Amino acid sequence: MRELCCVVNPAAARGGARRVWPRVQALLQERGVSFSARFTQAPGHATDLVRSALREGCETILVVGGDGTVNEAVNGFFEGGRNISPDAKLAVVPKGTGTDFSRSLGLPRELPVLVDTILQARSRQIDVGMLRCRSADGAPVERCFINIADLGYGGALLDRVNGFTKFLGGFLAYLTGMLYTLVFYDNQPISFRVDEGEVQQGVYNAVIVANGQYFGGGMWIAPGARLDDGCFEIVLVGDVSKAEVVRNLPKIYRGTLSEHDKVQVLSGRKLEVWSDERVLLDADGELPGQLPAVFELLPAALQVCSV
Repeated sequence: MRELCCVVNPAAARGGARRVWPRVQALLQERGVSFSARFTQAPGHATDLVRSALREGCETILVVGGDGTVNEAVNGFFEGGRNISPDAKLAVVPKGTGTDFSRSLGLPRELPVLVDTILQARSRQIDVGMLRCRSADGAPVERCFINIADLGYGGALLDRVNGFTKFLGGFLAYLTGMLYTLVFYDNQPISFRVDEGEVQQGVYNAVIVANGQYFGGGMWIAPGARLDDGCFEIVLVGDVSKAEVVRNLPKIYRGTLSEHDKVQVLSGRKLEVWSDERVLLDADGELPGQLPAVFELLPAALQVCSV
C-alpha cells in the first residue's frame, strides 16, 4: 500500500484513540508499511489534515477515532459536492464515543485483523450524503455525512450527549442522554418532501436519514439501509408519547422499530425538510445546524477499505 497517511484524534473515546495509536503504529511497522501520522488539535482539524494529505498525493487515509472524526475526514475528501481525490481510499480504526459507521461497514473488531484487512487494500464504493442546512446564526452550511443524519429527538439528544455525558463512554452516554432528553423534548411539527414528490406534514419525534444501519452507539435504526444501494432509508418516527419511547427502546436495538404503527419507512435520494420550530440536526454524531435542510445522496462517491 502506497502513501498511507494516518489521521489520529487523540481526544476521541476519552483518550482511547491516543492509547490505541501505539498499537496501530507497531502493527504497521511490523508489516513493513511506510506511513505518516498527523494528529488533530481541535474540532474540525481532521478535515484540513485529510484535504492537505490528499493534495500531497496520499492514496489511503487511515482514521483513528470515532464517528465524528470519520465525518470530519470524509468532509476533507469533498469540496462543493465533488470528491477531490476519487482514487484515494478511506480506512477506519474505530475508537470513539460512537463507532456506528464501523458497525454498518462490518469491520472486524480485533485490531491485528482490522489492520491486515486495511492493508489488503480491498475497497468498495459507497454512497455519501450531502446535507445543506442553516447554522444557529442563520449562515448556510454544507456538510457531507457517511452513516446517518437525523433531526428532532436525535439532534436534541446529541446536543445533550456532547455537552454533558461523554465521560460515561459510548453506550452509557447515549442511553443516559436519551432518557434525559426524553423528559424535556417535545415532538415537532415538520413538513417534508421525498424526491420531488408531494409535500407531507405532521408532528414527528424524529426523522432519520440513513445511509448506514446503526447510530447512537449501537441502535439498529435502519436495518434495510445499505451503504452502496444508491438511496437513503428514511425512518419517520411519528407523534409518539414519552411512554411509547421508553417501551420501544428494545426494538430500537433489535432493529424492529418499524413494527410500531407510528413509524414509517421510506426510501429516496433526496429529502427536503422544514419547520416553523427550531429543530436541531445530527450528522454522523456532529451538530451542523438546524432546519430547513436538504439531504441529497451522492452515489458511489467514496472508496472505503472493507472486508
